[in-house]
Amino acid sequence: MHINFYNCKDYKRLIVHLKKCNMYDKIRESKKSIKNKIKNDSQSIIIIKNKKKIIGCIFFVEFGETAMIWRLCVRKKYRNQGLGSELLQKTEKLIRKRWLKQISWFVDTEKHDLHKRYKKLWYKKELSYYFIYKNF
Repeated sequence: MHINFYNCKDYKRLIVHLKKCNMYDKIRESKKSIKNKIKNDSQSIIIIKNKKKIIGCIFFVEFGETAMIWRLCVRKKYRNQGLGSELLQKTEKLIRKRWLKQISWFVDTEKHDLHKRYKKLWYKKELSYYFIYKNF
């Protein structure tokens, strides 16, 4: 297994991975959206591959002096092996190199096991939110 930055050649594998993790959104992860994301920041998607199969990924977006994680998912078969932590550590290291002051993301309010895990990693809970959007 190895960690790399996303490459456009990985698009189909990335979509398969996101679908397997129930994290795929046809607008946010369209080929055009991902291409624009990488054009704006070539290091904003980090993937873990086992041979050619993507088994984990993390997406982040920079906002001024902060970064927000958009996706963090590892396939069920590979969970509890530290892969999510590895992705998060690589992202944190990259964000520190960019001199950003904070990292944050939304975590499903029903996933209490994740809340505990992130608290151990020194992440603080702010408030409970609903994520809302509107398609055009």
